[in-house]
Amino acid sequence: MKPSNSRKNIKKPFQGATNEIFLNKLLRRKRGVRNPRAIVRKYSRRVSILLPLILLIATIYFLYTYLDRRGFLDISGLEVVGASRFVNLNDVTNLVKINIEGKKITNFDPGKLETLLKSNFLGAKNISVQRAPLNKIKVIIEERVPLAVLFSLPDQRKYLIDADGYVLGEVEDSFNELPTVQYDRAVLIGAFVEKDIVPLTIELLGLSEKEELKVSSISFYPKYMRLFVESGTEVLIGNSKNYEKFIEVVSSLIKKSNLEGKGVSRIDLRYDKVIVSYD
Repeated sequence: MKPSNSRKNIKKPFQGATNEIFLNKLLRRKRGVRNPRAIVRKYSRRVSILLPLILLIATIYFLYTYLDRRGFLDISGLEVVGASRFVNLNDVTNLVKINIEGKKITNFDPGKLETLLKSNFLGAKNISVQRAPLNKIKVIIEERVPLAVLFSLPDQRKYLIDADGYVLGEVEDSFNELPTVQYDRAVLIGAFVEKDIVPLTIELLGLSEKEELKVSSISFYPKYMRLFVESGTEVLIGNSKNYEKFIEVVSSLIKKSNLEGKGVSRIDLRYDKVIVSYD
């Protein structure tokens, strides 16, 4: 007997249904048809994120507009401190007022104003511009400190200089105790003198202070320097780098002469042998 074909005629309903569902999904994707629930879920997440952000931006904008219209963001005042002798208080105040007039505290740039003030007032060693409470602007000025009196040989006048070599102005009686430095070039107020002189002056003054020597004047020459210390003692030093040793020798000689009751009029350290002259 021939085998029965009954197995071949058995239908598989689930396989055809699965294929039909798959084809329907594929057709919907091709036609751009999407599940409404999936669309709702997707956009609801976006809305939940964007809506608070939009509300926050709107609130900030509303508050800013409200405060701006009421004048709460306007710069309300100015305070300038530290300007006295070498920086004119009125000039600083007027320049700052011109640059902050009509501006808001929110868009005010302190660094820009600092740069402007520093370029116009060289008598200040440093200038700081800060935002203060109640929408005020505070300008803090650190004036330069006089280091020595510069005696200009060409015009026979005395000027104050600071540690940077900046010429502050002509000398006043209140600065007579500062050491005097002779300068063989013309001096211009509000400018800087030769840079090499200032560091050397600072070094000599520092070494002298360390040895408790009071320097009254310093003069620079091509091959040597001349200092006057104590009670008019003249000191000649060659242009060497060993200034510390020279100052120590001068201090030792003066202290020794004071103990012996002698007065030293001159100490010459330009040569290998120290030459000392007494009164």
